Amino acid sequence: MKGGLPTDAARDPMNEPRFRKTLVSTVVATAFAVLVASPAEAKTANAVTGLTVKDYDEYTAVIVKLSRSATFKVTKMKDGRLALVIDNCKVAPSTAKLDKSVGAVKKITSATVKSEAWVYVTLGKNARSYEGTALKKPPQIFFKVLKKKTPSEKPVEKTPAEKYTTSGAKGEFPTSAKGFAADTTPTVIDTICIDPGHGGRFTGAEGPKGTVEKDVNLDISLRLARMLRDKLGVRVIMTRTDDSHVYMRDRTGLSNAVKADLFIDVHNNAVLNAKVGGTETYFLSETRSDWDRAASIAENQEFLEENPNFTTDAGSLNFILSMLAQNEYLTESSELAYDVQKNLVQSLELRDRGVKQAPFYVLVGCQCPSILVEIAFISKTEEEKQLTDAAFQDKAATAIFDAVKAYKERYEARVNRGGGGR
Repeated sequence: MKGGLPTDAARDPMNEPRFRKTLVSTVVATAFAVLVASPAEAKTANAVTGLTVKDYDEYTAVIVKLSRSATFKVTKMKDGRLALVIDNCKVAPSTAKLDKSVGAVKKITSATVKSEAWVYVTLGKNARSYEGTALKKPPQIFFKVLKKKTPSEKPVEKTPAEKYTTSGAKGEFPTSAKGFAADTTPTVIDTICIDPGHGGRFTGAEGPKGTVEKDVNLDISLRLARMLRDKLGVRVIMTRTDDSHVYMRDRTGLSNAVKADLFIDVHNNAVLNAKVGGTETYFLSETRSDWDRAASIAENQEFLEENPNFTTDAGSLNFILSMLAQNEYLTESSELAYDVQKNLVQSLELRDRGVKQAPFYVLVGCQCPSILVEIAFISKTEEEKQLTDAAFQDKAATAIFDAVKAYKERYEARVNRGGGGR
């Protein structure tokens, strides 16, 4: 549901939860899709179990956590507050309130009114409009209070490190196969799919100072996308260019739909030990060590939440089919991964954690060479600080760009010599 701020007391019915259409057409991705089944909802009363408020540049997010999924309505109170009304639901004691102002939200309170849970949102002066979505997994209401746009004071000349910024990125790169012609030149690398890890309600890791991984992933990915487009002249398609949730199966599905020549997934690492740091690059394979296994579980958590009935058994039919589908590109994926890793270590001067192999679901079924880059450890204070620096982000993007450029030149030269390609 989207809209401007309501001006009367009439209730505004919310839409049903929204789901992205699957772009994947491979047998592997189809197997994934059929495994996504919603359990029958319990008939007992639902409950509001918690509240989270997060502030971003363009909006303030109010996340109402529920014991099970539900739809909701919005109504305007006489005192100007917005009320999120959830049917057949109650409010657990002391779980849904906010006493201090955060972004475009001044205050939040809640109450159980007969058989409904009412979450009251007091808006700040900079609130412009709102939009909300009811999510099933995890069960919650994701309600955004959009902010008024403030006019910029004076155009400022950007430094080289700030040339590739994320501002105004929405719509700059296609995020759908619709209207994007599939690649028809398999002997030339001219179509690249970039996937900024996480997004939307899946924030990824969070640093000691509160830096959120999904934002850093997007910043670096957009810098890389602009370099590839402007300096290398290739077509770039991205899985997201804003804070959107993209289903895991749709990420490689988009790459496959446009027949991309390369798939690059951008992430940042995190562990409990704040002293651990460095950079590492992955390509798809079976797990080779305990560390690989731990890393794969962390990045696979999003897929498992989206697909609760998917088996994680490495010997399952789905996994075997997926691995077989990817084997054709393992050599090329490895070659690109080593190029990227070498450049990142040299440019960023971080600890070299090496090129590794792990069963990341986001790479499973990808029909081209594909890698997942863990640029730095957001859980390490020093590296978290670097990841928020424009110059560092530019260095990371440039390192990956140079590796892609070198790989492209070698690949096309090899094909022209009759050495074969994909």
